[in-house]
Amino acid sequence: MEFILIYLAKASGILVLFLGVYLIFLKRETFFEANRHFLLGGIVISFLLPFVEIKKYITVEPVSIPNAEIIQSGSAVATIGEQGPDWILLLSGVYIAGLLFLGLKFLFQLYSLHRLLRNHVINRMGDVRYVETDQDLAPFSFFNYIVYNPSQFSESELEAIRQHEKAHCAQAHSVDMLLAHLLTILLWINPLSWLYKQHIQQNLEFLADSSAIRQTKSVRNYQYALLKVSSNIHHTPITNPFYSSLIKKRIVMLHKSKSNRLNALKYALILPLLAGFLFTFNTRVVAQEKEKEVTMEMNISKIEIRIDKDYSNEQIDSDTKFMKEQGIDLKFKGIKRNSAGEITAISASYKDENGISGNYSQNSDTPIKPFTFRVTGDGEDRSIGFFSGASHHTAHSMGKNYTKMIVVDTDDEEMHEGKHKVHKKMKVLSEDHKGGFAWTSSGEGDEKEVLVEIKDGKKTITINGEEVSEAELEAMGEDSDKKRIQIKKIKKGEGGNVFILKDSDDEEDIEIIEKEGASFFFLDSDKGEDPLFIVDGKEMSRKEFEGLSPSKIETVEVIKGDAATKEYGDRAKDGVIKISTKKN
Repeated sequence: MEFILIYLAKASGILVLFLGVYLIFLKRETFFEANRHFLLGGIVISFLLPFVEIKKYITVEPVSIPNAEIIQSGSAVATIGEQGPDWILLLSGVYIAGLLFLGLKFLFQLYSLHRLLRNHVINRMGDVRYVETDQDLAPFSFFNYIVYNPSQFSESELEAIRQHEKAHCAQAHSVDMLLAHLLTILLWINPLSWLYKQHIQQNLEFLADSSAIRQTKSVRNYQYALLKVSSNIHHTPITNPFYSSLIKKRIVMLHKSKSNRLNALKYALILPLLAGFLFTFNTRVVAQEKEKEVTMEMNISKIEIRIDKDYSNEQIDSDTKFMKEQGIDLKFKGIKRNSAGEITAISASYKDENGISGNYSQNSDTPIKPFTFRVTGDGEDRSIGFFSGASHHTAHSMGKNYTKMIVVDTDDEEMHEGKHKVHKKMKVLSEDHKGGFAWTSSGEGDEKEVLVEIKDGKKTITINGEEVSEAELEAMGEDSDKKRIQIKKIKKGEGGNVFILKDSDDEEDIEIIEKEGASFFFLDSDKGEDPLFIVDGKEMSRKEFEGLSPSKIETVEVIKGDAATKEYGDRAKDGVIKISTKKN
């Protein structure tokens, strides 16, 4: 509801801009038709422009979310302070009450008009329908209906009235009146909307007078008719009545000289005002984190490039460039292919920075047999050369689609019983013919080797060389009787770095859920039930909580055990996650 109140405030502000320009610069001009479009355009723009948003991008330093602090049973937690009255809710109730009252009143007026037209004889002359009544009503028109009491006026006065109301009908002024009436219903809380409606109605009278006076034989009789009906104040608000309380202004406008055409430039004054409104109230600042250059040292312990009959020219260029970066000049020459694009002849050679070199070649009428170029170790312990076929480990784990395998030794730190435990892991990168990469790791402990490959556009998952489904992989993580499996994935998303971490050990898990442009985490309970989500003192559903952007978070607090139930009752038996958002 807060969004609706802000929207109505913006619409009211834009309406005030149009009204100010009209009253100061345009009201006394005789551009009645242009004024009509200006005032109607003000209504339309007032309700549409608040949706237009200008984004202003700024670059900020990356801000990390404070670590969640798990509070054990009996820990002291901050209590939520007493809050004052909810003014947003109060204003919303007042606005809705006024909206319902005026809306029902408007419907009643439409019904009364319909009943009036239904209970009288209608005389049709061309496109206009005349309704004669004996009620004490001021003459008025509604779309193509003209209602009047013939006993109240002379024939010359009736002629003036008919010409005036026919001008209203021909120019569809009833549409303007309905829009003005709806404006006062939707923006009733803004008193200037009623003034805006009054000036729309007044300008329509000026417009109808200027049209009717050209069809009337006597201007004086027309003016007398205006004065005579001015004593009758009974009319329907949503119609175009012949009577208006501003009779003097209408008579003055009948005698006023036409405005200079250059004065039409005054309409452009609204443009800089609207631009200023947009930049002042409809500008949203979008913070973008500065990109940090991250330098990572990799200790490559093994490189293996597989060459087979399907080895493409693009892959050759990629592999030779990569080996160049490693200080090895790898070259392929004398390549011949058959009609199917398969390699039937190839010569390969290498030379490193120490002058060590070697070569390998195949030449026949049939496709070549697979061979590999392999580099292992570093410095004096490094071995390099060509080998027929592929290693058992490579063929077993990587399948037949790989072209390049890189084994990297890394030092990973992890917590173990409150102490740092450092161990060596080997990460293996393989690249298939379609350019996709998969990685696996192995080392100490009972972790398994997990490989995700793309074969001919289809994803396959293998664990220690055995292919499994995604469901089986998930089940292995949940089954405590089986060996533990750990999967980590880091992905760059629209909202920054997005992490997914699942760990099936016996400890309480933290799961970071990936969202488009955002991410968030949850603390799993022992029973797998959702904790209680409290954001800025208010309870949220899990669905609403997942949509909360991390960039808006100031602090995170996790409460479990008796401390949670003591403060929030039984509904907090599975824990509480409390979030405080940034107030700006």
